[in-house]
Amino acid sequence: MARTGIFVGFPPDPGYDSVNALRQVFEGLQCGQPSWSVRFMTGVPGAFWATGGPSLASFTLRPRVVSLDANEARLAFQLNAVIDLRRAPGLSTRYDGPPLPEEVPAGG
Repeated sequence: MARTGIFVGFPPDPGYDSVNALRQVFEGLQCGQPSWSVRFMTGVPGAFWATGGPSLASFTLRPRVVSLDANEARLAFQLNAVIDLRRAPGLSTRYDGPPLPEEVPAGG
């Protein structure tokens, strides 16, 4: 059936599940129930959660699978987010992590 095009396998490509998991982290923040997302986040400042976290009004995510094997997936992504800081006025909007690349590398 797959050869005739009647049945298409899922996931459609090897990186699909990893990209979907990343997207769901941001969707959890957007729906105002971040408890699911928190399990997958590290290095988040304490002020982020002091008032339940800021509201993620909307986002666009452009992920790219950098490497994928049976035990680990590495993704690079560009995120554009609209954040309502009224719920977390003490949260800094400055990024203090390592330098960010100008663009996500094309081939990983």
